Amino acid sequence: MAGLIVKTSFDNSEYDNLIRITQTDADPVEVQSFIDNFLLSPQFQRLQVFSNQAVRILDASTMKYLYISESNLDLTGYSPKEIREGGLRVAYKITHLMDTVRLIKAIFRVKAVLKKLTNEEKMRARFSYDARFTCKDGTRKKVLQHCHILKLNQSNEPLILMFASTDISAYKSDTRMNYSLSVYESGFGFKTILKDSFTEEECPLSTRELEVLNQTACGLSTKEIADKLTLSLETVKTHRRNMLQKVNAKNTVEMVRMAIANNWI
Repeated sequence: MAGLIVKTSFDNSEYDNLIRITQTDADPVEVQSFIDNFLLSPQFQRLQVFSNQAVRILDASTMKYLYISESNLDLTGYSPKEIREGGLRVAYKITHLMDTVRLIKAIFRVKAVLKKLTNEEKMRARFSYDARFTCKDGTRKKVLQHCHILKLNQSNEPLILMFASTDISAYKSDTRMNYSLSVYESGFGFKTILKDSFTEEECPLSTRELEVLNQTACGLSTKEIADKLTLSLETVKTHRRNMLQKVNAKNTVEMVRMAIANNWI
């Protein structure tokens, strides 16, 4: 198994595909006019009281950010300029790979429910989810994201979206990803109309098997693993056979991918 390469992230073309499937149509002049007025409005000024939130406003027709608050630097380590130049691809790249996949699944479910709402209800809707991501300095955080629709396009699809992000690492550090879609009701607050979560499989492997699997993922050969862990060649092979059976994987590559996706290694 020497030289085994395991995919732990998407390549640029795959990130571009993720971006395209959530894209909508719009008139760029209309978008710019709206955002210019919104940033000067009392509505947006009131939002600034949430100083612990990092705010980003996204044009879903171009998938480019129209506004990025300075607080994003504190949250992610990336400056507004870096985030603006990198676009939505930056957000996907710093998000844990498994959470990115989960998010895309959640978005499709949320969009299906949104279609059933009136335009007025859409404007009061909030899509919330938590996800793991890695800061520029390598620090890992758990972040709660709230997404609000600021404007719809002519097809009544979300056009301009505002994301408000908060670090919740001190309160939540597990691998479960929760998401919900709520609609604000005057006098009652946000009423949840869709709620679900993604959980990872409980690891069925022993500590020693995980050590072997981790070294395998690093590209070490059977002999190198045996030498490093002070095991015989046959013991390493036995561990590998047992692991394949336990996780019901067809081969070692599939097993390693499964382990990474479920955060076992």
